Amino acid sequence: MTVPVTTVEPPGPAALLGSNPRRRRQASAVRYLAGFACAALGLRIQRSIGLSTGFLAVVGLLPLWLPALDRYRGARLLAGLVVAALVSGTYLSMFSTTHEVLPRNAMETGVLVFTAFGGVGLLLWARLHLPVPTVAMYYAGGLLLSGLRASPGSANPWKYELSLPVTIIAFALVARVNDPHRRRLALMGVVFGMVAVDLSFDCRSHLAFVLIAAALSQLFERRSRRATAGRLRGWRVLAIPAVLVIVVYLGGSSLLLSGAAGAGLQAQAKAQVANGGSLIAGGRPEWYATQALMRHHIGGFGFGARPLPSDVWLAKQSLSGVGVTFNSGYVEKYMFGGRFKLHSTLADLWSNCGLVGLLLGAVCGVLLLGALAAHLDSARPAALLVFVIAEGLWNLPFGPIFTNLPDIALALGLALALRQELHPARGRQLEDSTPAPEPAEARPFDRTVPLPRDSTWQPARRKRVRHRSTGRGRVLDTVPR
Repeated sequence: MTVPVTTVEPPGPAALLGSNPRRRRQASAVRYLAGFACAALGLRIQRSIGLSTGFLAVVGLLPLWLPALDRYRGARLLAGLVVAALVSGTYLSMFSTTHEVLPRNAMETGVLVFTAFGGVGLLLWARLHLPVPTVAMYYAGGLLLSGLRASPGSANPWKYELSLPVTIIAFALVARVNDPHRRRLALMGVVFGMVAVDLSFDCRSHLAFVLIAAALSQLFERRSRRATAGRLRGWRVLAIPAVLVIVVYLGGSSLLLSGAAGAGLQAQAKAQVANGGSLIAGGRPEWYATQALMRHHIGGFGFGARPLPSDVWLAKQSLSGVGVTFNSGYVEKYMFGGRFKLHSTLADLWSNCGLVGLLLGAVCGVLLLGALAAHLDSARPAALLVFVIAEGLWNLPFGPIFTNLPDIALALGLALALRQELHPARGRQLEDSTPAPEPAEARPFDRTVPLPRDSTWQPARRKRVRHRSTGRGRVLDTVPR
């Protein structure tokens, strides 16, 4: 008497890589499409009412990136909040009784929010086909072309147009170096080059992020090689970068105020401290005006709302109350010149989308912090991701929405890519490795096994084995002898 036993073989290399030339060509075409989409997001060539190359890429590839959100933790929550924020901003604009709404400004702001957060989904879809450093390089390449195009009319091209894409490309190239010693030397070269250029062009915050990213990546890479006993885990990992940020801020403030970085930077730092009491408060005093507006209009204003003279007066009163004065028309022409521009993405989300926008900004910050903690606790933290996430965390409270919301979207896209959901058929990929293709369906085969003649025979036991080449678990049926 015999009984058929079904056994599932582990997929071999041919099943993982695919032996069909047509499928390989299709996969190559999809990778090129993903790279082109990332470059279009970074290019930022805009036309009327906020339409840009990124908007066309987001809308054109919507059927591809929308299902990819299910594979990343936090992506669906973020998408739901974005939809709610767009609805809230539209509702506040349509039913505003206190402020005039300019339709063109409303359309530009709404399209900007949709394009930026839709770009997060597009980056997550591209991550399924490209490694994280490659995704970042494609995006930075488009951003670099956009910066070179805008450089002739800029007051400080390196600070406003070129520093971010050049740094992302440099850190991405460093992340692609496999040898630890060569990677460390390359990182040191990038850091020394950025120090020289940033000090020459007054890029203090950018230089601080470069130093923090390099220091944290090397510190945690060395830490991962040691024994794991007593190590900080989870959110507690953020205690180390928090201490490092405080040290860098205090040390940088001392150097600037002492004149070690130059007389020009010293005079500017002293003026900011005299205005706000510290470099941050003096450099970004718009939050005093934002707090005054929140106390009187907690619900926000909606897309395209035009500020009233009472709003301008309220902002000036709050700024003058802390000793900050603007004699160049900054408050009238920039902050309240036809629309609310509070020089903070978080504050601008509140003014345009109300409390839902404020919640959206807070969730973005939590997602970035969670991704940073998880990445620093990994085996090989990369300076690229630490730098991009740090930039996003800074731009969220202190960067204007029209300039820095796409940068925050880049940080969210790369950060959520580290939080890929485990799928029943495949495990999580390393952040610096190319995702493996879908494994082919394993075909069972039947073989006959003679039954033992004694009465002590038991049914087949099931045990879990791990294939050496793929590392994936498979359940095999074993028959006792």
